[in-house]
Amino acid sequence: MAAQNWAQTLISRGTASIDPNTGYGTNVFTKIGAQTGLAQTSVVTWYTSVKHYDWARRQLKVLALPFIHLIWLSSNFVGVGLSRSPNAKFFVVVYFDPMPGNKPPSLLKENVLPYTGTFKTCLLFFPSFFLVSRPVNVYSSLSRNSCNLLFTM
Repeated sequence: MAAQNWAQTLISRGTASIDPNTGYGTNVFTKIGAQTGLAQTSVVTWYTSVKHYDWARRQLKVLALPFIHLIWLSSNFVGVGLSRSPNAKFFVVVYFDPMPGNKPPSLLKENVLPYTGTFKTCLLFFPSFFLVSRPVNVYSSLSRNSCNLLFTM
């Protein structure tokens, strides 16, 4: 419910931002136009922040957070919110718990494992508004109940 509430707040503000008072890792995406492809476009956009992740040093950079949120091994809960303004501006808000940011380097290494090069198919379900099934790049962070996968581009 929290992600949906923030998505509604963004409609009233008219601009995308992260709730400064949330204790969740947060990804926000906005699009004007049709809802078609909204799930895929938002996840691919967040995925592209992988280019900011320092694989050699395994260090967290703020610009890589959308990617980190998607693949964080110990994420147990994901909340999704979607809102639409009267002028067809969509806001997608996804909350991740626990929040990956501000963790010691050892936790980063435990939760963002090396790229495996493996391909797999997974269903990524966003309640009530889209269901997507696509081949994905699988990072070795994939495990347990979490479907921490990245769409291939």
